[in-house]
Amino acid sequence: MIFLDNFTTGSLLKAIDRMQGLDSKDLPLKDHLLLRLQRQEPIQTESGPGYTLNIGTLNRIDPPVYEVRMMFIVVDQRDSQTKQGPATVFPVSYYDDLNEVTETAVLLANGQVKNFNATIQRSLATFAHAWLAELRTAGYF
Repeated sequence: MIFLDNFTTGSLLKAIDRMQGLDSKDLPLKDHLLLRLQRQEPIQTESGPGYTLNIGTLNRIDPPVYEVRMMFIVVDQRDSQTKQGPATVFPVSYYDDLNEVTETAVLLANGQVKNFNATIQRSLATFAHAWLAELRTAGYF
């Protein structure tokens, strides 16, 4: 599977660390859309145990409508105290609720990766690098 580079993974891990062990965390930023992070189901990968993480900018909160939302698989093997150690992030899917666009690269079932499309996943990784850089520059993490 295609994973994010170390710099982009590090940025996403900073946002995950702000979740402080919660399953869901909203990160407001003045004059910007609300950023929501949601830890979801556990996933077993070739890299080890992980979980799915949804991260997205909300255009409307109730009911939730995302301008951009991505799902990732996070395999975080860092020490919980020192935050040192390996971590890998794989893009799974992209959603744009406003324009009704969905792109999925990884098929998940019963807590496991069943199949993936490397071409779509590479495209999602390229988008994730740019989008997460925008979120980092805006000040979310």
